[in-house]
Amino acid sequence: MIKWGFRFVLFGFIFLILLLLLADVLYVNYAAIKEVYQSDYIRNALLLTIKTSLTALVLCVLIGVPVAYTLSKAKSKGYFIADILIDLLIILPIIVIGISILVFFRVGTDFTQSGNPILSFLVQLYSHLANSLFTQKPALFLFSFFAPFPLLFAQLKLDLIKSIQDLNKWL
Repeated sequence: MIKWGFRFVLFGFIFLILLLLLADVLYVNYAAIKEVYQSDYIRNALLLTIKTSLTALVLCVLIGVPVAYTLSKAKSKGYFIADILIDLLIILPIIVIGISILVFFRVGTDFTQSGNPILSFLVQLYSHLANSLFTQKPALFLFSFFAPFPLLFAQLKLDLIKSIQDLNKWL
């Protein structure tokens, strides 16, 4: 049975969220919103956001499910370290991930100018794939992928562990 104190905190938090939403609705100038959405710049930004988000979502699921399944079944140290690295993305502030992605692309341009043909080839291949498949802004796509991935991964891993335990009870 849930204690009344916990219920009070839960309903108080939900009430606060509803108050914030109500304040947003009351504050909005609908004529200004209509004018803003008629702008080509806003429409293009909205389409880029939708395209990037949907692509990142599909890739998060396609990569997250096998990774979560593998790490939920694995027991060795190497997998434990991989699990820690993915969980580390949850702890890091989003700005650190964004700066790391920007540094990666800056270093990537340095790699193409370096004398190492393997690094140069890999950076050119990634840039070509990112530009042709996803978006004209690969850093934006990469950030949109890395930001939600650890949260999706953590939830999938917990669900898979529970499902495997439930399945083992029935077998």
